[in-house]
Amino acid sequence: MHFVDFVRVTSDVCQGFHTCLTIIEANRCKDTDAPYAEINMENCPLLVPGQSDALQEFAIASSWLLHDFAQKQVNSINAHGVAQIETMNFIRKALKPDAE
Repeated sequence: MHFVDFVRVTSDVCQGFHTCLTIIEANRCKDTDAPYAEINMENCPLLVPGQSDALQEFAIASSWLLHDFAQKQVNSINAHGVAQIETMNFIRKALKPDAE
């Protein structure tokens, strides 16, 4: 995976976290114990029972996905980073005009 792909996935997953947690929080704020006769659109929960749990499970699964992508990126950097630096140094030396 290229670094730009990793950044793109990270951005998408974080936006999903934010959306899920915002909906869960908004639902919690609207959750009420008001008697049925007093319930109106202003204090109705946004989600039916179970949807909040499903969103939370989705956020947890997404965090593991992001962790897996991050670990693969770290492993790739550890495996290839030194070799890439050595190659770039060799190319720089080869392109550098002789000082003599």
